[in-house]
Amino acid sequence: MEFCITAAIESRWLRALPSLFQVAIGSAIDSVPGKPFVVTLNKVFRPDHLIDAGFPVISLQVTIMATLIADLAHLVASRGGMSASEEPSETPLKEVPPIALQTARLAQRLPTRLREGQIIPMPMQDHYVNVTTTLGSEMILMHMADAIDLLDGIVGV
Repeated sequence: MEFCITAAIESRWLRALPSLFQVAIGSAIDSVPGKPFVVTLNKVFRPDHLIDAGFPVISLQVTIMATLIADLAHLVASRGGMSASEEPSETPLKEVPPIALQTARLAQRLPTRLREGQIIPMPMQDHYVNVTTTLGSEMILMHMADAIDLLDGIVGV
């Protein structure tokens, strides 16, 4: 299904069409090899289901299902800023300014050598908060909620 739909989306003959129609055409093309697959699955798991269904009915059902699935995937991918046929790229994240510890009460819990640093991450490990700063890291026995409270509302990473 993915191969047929990707081929339809990337086809130079179908470029002028809206992406919904490109996906529908790719799904219709996919219904030809997809029909035997659907028939085989139904024969194995639901033997009485396809007794009266002919080739046009099953092809139409496969086309509709493939179009709905592919359109959903295309919609999700387009919301993420990429087309359905492209892989997500390794784009750098926006740089977020780290939390300054000078004004946070959490700095009092850190060794002196780390107090002037800025927090990068602050993950939990068992019952400890691993406060990592630009100058190093320290494991502090405390609840994550308490550590966040000790940041005194400073917005950060």
